[in-house]
Amino acid sequence: MSLLITLLSENLASIFLFVVSVALLRRWQKKTNLPPGPKPWPIVGNLPLLMKGDKRDVFRELRRKYGDLVNLRVGARNILLVSGSEMLHKVFVTNGRDFDKRPQVFSVLKVGQGRGNNFF
Repeated sequence: MSLLITLLSENLASIFLFVVSVALLRRWQKKTNLPPGPKPWPIVGNLPLLMKGDKRDVFRELRRKYGDLVNLRVGARNILLVSGSEMLHKVFVTNGRDFDKRPQVFSVLKVGQGRGNNFF
């Protein structure tokens, strides 16, 4: 009986500690002014979503659900998925100065051949 009580008390303490840790992390996370997007998984973000089948179908579904500007989280980075000619013009021409200092990302360098804009 004492073994059962010991196991329960240790598990309850672990669960309590986990719940408190998650609550504190959520409170400390920065509130950002990012567009809507799918909820990311811890650590990997939306990477599993991007690994599904045909990317064009995934992007079309994201556009249908969230609009022409979608925020995706891949690891520790936020990635903006821009769709539609009006939104592309608004992002790259009207607000081009806000996006001209983007960091170089491996996928852009290898898949996009360094151009930074990928069209599917």
